[in-house]
Amino acid sequence: MLIKNLKPKLQFFQDLGFTGPQMSPFLSKSSTMLTHSLEKRIAPSVDVLLGILSTRDLLRVLGRCPWVIKEDPALKLIPNISFLKKTCHIDQSQLLMLLVRQPSLFVMRQSALQDLAHKITEMGVSVDSRVFAQALYSFSCMSSETFKKKFDLLHSYGFSDEQTTLLFQKAPAVFRTSEKKLISGLEFFMNKVGVDHCKLLRYPSSLMYSMEKRVVPRYSVLEVLYSMKLLEKGDQLLSAILLSEEDFLKKYVWKHIETVPELLGAYKLKTKVVPLC
Repeated sequence: MLIKNLKPKLQFFQDLGFTGPQMSPFLSKSSTMLTHSLEKRIAPSVDVLLGILSTRDLLRVLGRCPWVIKEDPALKLIPNISFLKKTCHIDQSQLLMLLVRQPSLFVMRQSALQDLAHKITEMGVSVDSRVFAQALYSFSCMSSETFKKKFDLLHSYGFSDEQTTLLFQKAPAVFRTSEKKLISGLEFFMNKVGVDHCKLLRYPSSLMYSMEKRVVPRYSVLEVLYSMKLLEKGDQLLSAILLSEEDFLKKYVWKHIETVPELLGAYKLKTKVVPLC
């Protein structure tokens, strides 16, 4: 009888795209799911998810969080999607992002999801803001204690309550950055380079980039250009950090490479540089 019940479920997951090597870890993580109804819970939940996700993304989500298809989708999954779309104005691409990165949002109690959304609006992030989905993701990733620690850390570097709140409103993803990385960025920008609070608030996402792979190499290039009087010293660093690799190379490296061949050495690229033709 057990084999008879399991066989259609295993076939269902194979038809979705789970291969042999994927199936074993998936089943070991979600063995209790096999006790749930295929017709009433698993298949209907998958159908709902496929309305948002590609099959490939669905496999990623189920591989990480198989419990999203354990319950009747009418209980949490469908109401939560509806709440996020209608009340929080989360569009399809943002729903996809949230499902892939934080699927637990979709199967929490709706009252808890509503509380989460309310906290975000209390922080001054409107549901119509383009960063609301990121704020929801950030809030759901950490405890209230961890979130407070990030606030206290920013306060310790001289950010006021108003400035810290503004930073969250502009770039909530910064609060997902580890404490170690955040300290490293604040130390570098504020204490080494001398960037003030207002400038950091203009480019808050600069705190999220790798110091070793992006910030310091780009700073080194600018320092060489400053020393050669090829660039007037100013506030270029933060905006330069946000440039794509291609745009940074065009604007600051290839433009001056004949005059200053050592720029490539200063940059210490981690990836291969392809010369412009």
